This record gives sequence, structure tokens and C-alpha cells, in this order.
Amino acid sequence: MSAASTSGDAVAQDGPDVAPIRSILDTDLYKLTMQQAVLRHYPSTRVAYKFTNRSASTMKFTRSAVDLIRRHVDNLVHLSLTSDERSWLEKTCPYLRPDYLDYLEAFRFQPSTQVQVNFVPTGDGEWGDLSLKVSGVWSDVIFYEVPLMAIVSEVYFSTVDTNWSLEGQHQQAFGKAFQLTSHGIRYSEFGTRRRRSYQTHRIVIQGLISGDSSASSPTGKLLGTSNVHFAHLYNLIPIGTVAHEWTMAIAALEGYAHSNLKALQLWDSVYSPPDFVPNSPTHDLTIALTDTFSTGVFWNDLLDNPSGIEIARRWRGLRQDSGDSKAFAQKALQAYAQIGVDPSTKVVIYSDGLNVERCLELAAYSKQIGIGAGFGVGTSFTNDFKQRGSGEKSKPLNIVIKLDSVEDRPVVKISDELTKNTGDPAEVLAVKRRFGIPTGNNVGGGVDVIKDYSSGGAGQEIEVEDA
Repeated sequence: MSAASTSGDAVAQDGPDVAPIRSILDTDLYKLTMQQAVLRHYPSTRVAYKFTNRSASTMKFTRSAVDLIRRHVDNLVHLSLTSDERSWLEKTCPYLRPDYLDYLEAFRFQPSTQVQVNFVPTGDGEWGDLSLKVSGVWSDVIFYEVPLMAIVSEVYFSTVDTNWSLEGQHQQAFGKAFQLTSHGIRYSEFGTRRRRSYQTHRIVIQGLISGDSSASSPTGKLLGTSNVHFAHLYNLIPIGTVAHEWTMAIAALEGYAHSNLKALQLWDSVYSPPDFVPNSPTHDLTIALTDTFSTGVFWNDLLDNPSGIEIARRWRGLRQDSGDSKAFAQKALQAYAQIGVDPSTKVVIYSDGLNVERCLELAAYSKQIGIGAGFGVGTSFTNDFKQRGSGEKSKPLNIVIKLDSVEDRPVVKISDELTKNTGDPAEVLAVKRRFGIPTGNNVGGGVDVIKDYSSGGAGQEIEVEDA
């Protein structure tokens, strides 16, 4: 590959008809790990997902763009795991069992019966909104979220907003990686779902690898990528554990009482001894995602039960994905101290809207308070563009596809940004009341209560302000 094509400066952009998804592994690792866990625990459970365009007020779709999205979705039926991809997974991901890889090898998307793509016209009828819904058996449809989001973004930026180019993307990614690695940051690329295009993603990965290898640091490192396809292509470590949908579904199926603990225990039964014994940190999938129903609820759930305390002591760390990152780290510090764990032996993986400057700031803060830190950087890597001519920022789409129901029961997510909730409003309100989370005008004035179990008993209660 020539220097020009590597840099992206002389690359002709793919046309809108080129497939945005070119491998069944062009997805995030946690979709594979969750699919295996779903097959173990909920093999026949039916679910539904719903798409939301949070930028719909200013970023609409054309009718022809939605038609193209539909065609690309229909073409997912042709994807399958290759023998080379399977061999690589067997060597690289020992936590994926042979029976699961057999399943994945036989797996095929069936969009004609599982996905509904519709254009909802507004105004003159040529412009409107995208409606996208997915439904089916959980293990069969769990793979759709990431490729669908990548398809939607790529079609939008190849047909609706085309005032951008790939020029400078390699050098920009090189510079970001060089700065992060030089400052001792340990980070991964998490940008598949909101990338501008497949081409962008490929060029960015190349730039990150070059920038990382050019920097000099005893501790800083590009650890890998959440994208399994690009990890395979570029000999990187695939990074990831679990997403919110795991806990959301389990709460709806099993009840909200101790739902965080139940979710961790079911995950543990697949990815911890005796079923699986990790032989390196990259194979240890015990990173807990805390903000499905807010982090305060998560800690109360774990610290109120000896089994939860045991998991908190044994698991490798936490992922912070919403709210106040520094307040999150302080809560983690306090919780670990209460159960007699040295916080410096644990890691917080920050993954909420990061850029280089934010990574440097949070790394310094984590070092100051004495807890380990890692970083998952997404949109800032794979959708950071300027408009041609004006040089103003070219805004990425703000889109999500979230689990909407499980066995026709509504599911919800209540993040640490307590005014931002996902799911049926009545169910959100009921769950907030169930957990004592502030609602309405009380948001921002609520208090989390985390019990002190450092002595092994009920202990005193310590109030911690909501993040």
C-alpha cells in the first residue's frame, strides 16, 4: 500500500453502493461474548430493539437514503464466518468455546423477517426520519445493533451530508495515538458504531497503529480495538466484555431486585472458573458495567450481599460510561476501601465521550486518587471531521439502537446522567421509584446511600452525592 493511500489524502471515497459491512466480524467483541452467554442462559428468549436518532431535529434522511439503508441491511444475509476468521478466533479468543464457534459458523442474518426499515416523511415528503426495528430470538438478533448503526451512519454521510473528505484522517489518528501513548495512556479504539464509514475506520486504525509504534513510553499503549474484524486484519487484540442490554434483559426477565448481581453471576458462570480460566488480562472478561440503573444502585446491590462483595473483590474492574467520571472514580475508590480492596489493584475503563484531552485529564486524576485507568475512545477517533471550505466541525450522527422489550416486557436503562433514560416512560418512572432514584424536579438533588461493609457487618451508612 502506498504512503498516499495509507494516509487517506489521495483515497477516492467509496460510493454509496459499496457495502458498509464486509465481514460478519465487523462488529464489537461484546456482541460475540454476549451472544455466547445468551445461548447458555436464554437460548429461546425473544426480544425487540429500537433505533433512535437523537439528532433528528437537525439531521434528517432522504427517502432514497432510507431505501439504500434497506438494501444494505438486506445484503447482510450474505455474510458468514470464514474458515480463516474461525481459526483466528480459536487462537485469539479462548473464551469463545468450540460449540459457540460452530454456532457462529452456521449463523446467518435473516433481515427479511427480523428487521423493519421504514421512511417516515415530514414536510414535502422527500425528507423525513428513519424508523428501524429489530425483533426475534435474542441469540439470532443480538448481532444487528453494531452493523445497523454503521450502515445508517455511512449511508447518511455518503448521500445526505457529503461535505467532507478523508483527507488528513491518517495523520490526525497518528497524532492522537502518538500523544496518548507518549503520555503513558493505555487505550483502545471503540468507534465502530458511530464511524463515518468503513474506509474511515480502516484509515484511522492504520493511523493509530503508526502513531502508537512511533511514540516512546514504558506504559502507554494502544491495547487493541473493540472491532473484531479490524483486530483480525491488523493483528490487534479484540477488546470488550458486556453491554447494558445484558443487565436490562435480566432485570426484565428475573426481576429488578439484585438484578445487577444476578447479571454478574450469570456472566461469571460463563467467563470465570471453573468454566473458563483466563491466562492473561486480555482474556479476563470481568469488567463490570455499572450504569444500567445508575452506579449508586449497582454498588448497593453488590455491597448488600456477600456474593456481591466477593465479585467486587475478584473482578478486574469497572467501566464508566455516563455521568461524572471523577465522581464515579471516587465512588469506586470508596466502595473498594469499604470491602478492604486496594483500589490501585483495580481498573476503571472510561468510555464516555472521550477525546485525547479528556483521557489525559482522567488519567492524571485516577493516578492522583490511586486507582487504575484505561480508556475506550470511540467517535473522537472514527467520526472526527471538518466541513470542506468552512473548516467548521462536521457533526456526527447521534444515534443509538437499544433493547426495547424482552418477551414483550419493556426494558429500561437509567444512566448516571439521571435525566437521560431509555425505555417506556411509565416503566422508567416505576424503576426509578423502585430503586429510590430521583425523578422529575428531584433530579440533581438526590443522594445515593452506600453501606459500609469494611468490617463485614451491616456497618454505618455513608452518603454520596449523585454523579
